[in-house]
Amino acid sequence: MNLRNTIFILVAVVFSGLMWLVTNPGNEYKERDAGLDSSEAKEALAMMRQLAESTNHLANCMPLKISPMAKHEVYKKAVRMARANSIELTGATWKGEYLSVGVACRADGGESMAHHFYLKPGKDGKLELVGVHQ
Repeated sequence: MNLRNTIFILVAVVFSGLMWLVTNPGNEYKERDAGLDSSEAKEALAMMRQLAESTNHLANCMPLKISPMAKHEVYKKAVRMARANSIELTGATWKGEYLSVGVACRADGGESMAHHFYLKPGKDGKLELVGVHQ
């Protein structure tokens, strides 16, 4: 066996080991489907609809110690959602301790928007909005 074959086999073994670690059932960051009919998804949808009605609800939905940049990004998405006629969830998955929620919005002119928000359970057990995916 020459050096090239040895390196190739070594790289394949390392890659296989890394793939096993990433997909291992004990991986806390592996996505877990929350289901659109789960209580967390329903709570998140109610929060999104509340934000679409008025951005005044933003302070109630977010934790106190959130960065101003995250607040601003969520505020921009909430303003865009306020123009929508309908707001529906497209997906809800747990990634570690965070709930990732996909939201689809439809406006009058047929324009559709999609946003991904991140929520996490607060100290009182209610979900808190912590960010939005660009």
